[in-house]
Amino acid sequence: MLIPATSWNLKKWDLAVGALVFLLFFAIYTQWTLKANWDLTGSHIVLTGDENVIIGNIRSMLAVHTLQDKIYALFDRDPVYGMLCTYTAYWVGVPAAQRWGEPGMIFTIRMAKYFVLVTALFLLCRLTIGSWMIGALLFGALLSMPSTAYYAFMPKPDQEQLLLIVIFFFFTRRCQYRLGWHWVFLGLAFGTKASAASLIPYCGLIALWTMRRDLLKIRFYRDAVIAGVVLIGGFFVAQWTLLDCFIRGHWNQLGKYLWFIAIQSVPKLTGFHHTFMHFMGRILWDKNLIGAPSFFRVIFILLAVAVVCKLLITLRWGKMSDAEISQAHFRIFIFGAGLILLAPIAFLTADFSFFHLHGGMCFLLAGLISFIEQDFRRRQGNLKTFWKAPEFYLLVWIGIIAVFAVLRADAYLNRQAKRTQDEHYFLLVKQSHTYQNILQTLALASGQKLRVIHNGNFEIDPTPWYSTDREFSPCLGWLKGVEVVITYPHLLPEPGTPADALYQKYVGTWADFQQGKQCLYIFYDQHPGLRSSTAFESLVMLIRADILAKTWHALGGKLF
Repeated sequence: MLIPATSWNLKKWDLAVGALVFLLFFAIYTQWTLKANWDLTGSHIVLTGDENVIIGNIRSMLAVHTLQDKIYALFDRDPVYGMLCTYTAYWVGVPAAQRWGEPGMIFTIRMAKYFVLVTALFLLCRLTIGSWMIGALLFGALLSMPSTAYYAFMPKPDQEQLLLIVIFFFFTRRCQYRLGWHWVFLGLAFGTKASAASLIPYCGLIALWTMRRDLLKIRFYRDAVIAGVVLIGGFFVAQWTLLDCFIRGHWNQLGKYLWFIAIQSVPKLTGFHHTFMHFMGRILWDKNLIGAPSFFRVIFILLAVAVVCKLLITLRWGKMSDAEISQAHFRIFIFGAGLILLAPIAFLTADFSFFHLHGGMCFLLAGLISFIEQDFRRRQGNLKTFWKAPEFYLLVWIGIIAVFAVLRADAYLNRQAKRTQDEHYFLLVKQSHTYQNILQTLALASGQKLRVIHNGNFEIDPTPWYSTDREFSPCLGWLKGVEVVITYPHLLPEPGTPADALYQKYVGTWADFQQGKQCLYIFYDQHPGLRSSTAFESLVMLIRADILAKTWHALGGKLF
């Protein structure tokens, strides 16, 4: 039942019932998340590569003891995720590690990220929806998204980024879309994760249009300078490592960040038509993206297009008060932000995962339900006319999709709560131990400490025999003079590319080695120690030729 027509969004029972529904959704979802986040906390070596970026940073901070080393460890981090993500994990993870050890640290960091995510979703609901009751429905729909379930247990920078963007939009509305000091939040969001970059020109153009009558006034240039300074400042606060690169001249680390932004964030650039059709195909057919059968998603898209077109027509030719026009503009602004966040993925990225769409989908859904609320508000809560509008059927359809999606989210989080009972967990532990034994054998046989980089779905702890580092682009490791690379076959460079020339400089083939030439030793999981581990992808071990030759001779012409 919707809220009565008489002062419908100001009624006390709207606040009471809406707040109760908010708490109910939050309590149920938190219960699911608690179980998922407590599992797989026994050891960091079996965590995913993404999660170990955060956990590994905190573990390295805990390994130092002097104040100078702690400060250096806090700021000298991998720039891929941004510092705000590390800050959040540090301030909750370190006390937890000191009190409950590594399992407590892992669990606490996961839950902290979850609460950041839920806070962002709650603020987004309150920012876009006036009614607590309809806001609670939006909150439930946002929680039911499959990508929300993923970020509920996976510590990544996306949670902080979403919260910063929502705060930025709050002050953008209060400042009437003008430039100003509040752009620091957009700079922080961009520094936290590069996917927020598309919002900078979007919000900048809207600000220029809003301030077009002030273009020749000093006030405009003052606000523009302030916005530019705080935007750049916010970026470097979130990416302190990059500022440190400029100060100390660490150009290699800066190049690594730019490589990640240019290549890893957009894995494969192709024609617009191809990528957009691939994007739409995934939206329509991939159940992970929305969580309902394809037929329901097609109807949802058609109804959403109808509602947006109707709002634009009403805004252009309908009769609206100034307050209603202002509210409609903000709703369109939020909806447009969702499209802008999805645009780089739709037109540039040929390969993506469902969680990459999380921010854009959140703002799209918030914009759609805010359109529904505005139409119902204009009808003064009159159900007799509202049920004939496309907004009513879109609301019903969102509810139907949410039912399917929440069942999938429950099943998804329930699977995460039983990861240590799965065979994959034991295979992952076995694989990690196998590679550790091989690296120790290589180091002892070659008589030197090895430098190892890896990009597997497990962690390899450094030992007195070898040091380890995680790299998102293994070919850069050869520039650092590493001896061993452990990576996936599909990450190897294609023949004839500049990156492939680095490999050819150091490695060849196994047949080449048998003929006394430099070699590339491909070590798949069909190795005797890993033959049973077919549940996960094969890995490749690349050993520099001189190290492999020393090992070959030290072991009497045998390997492992």
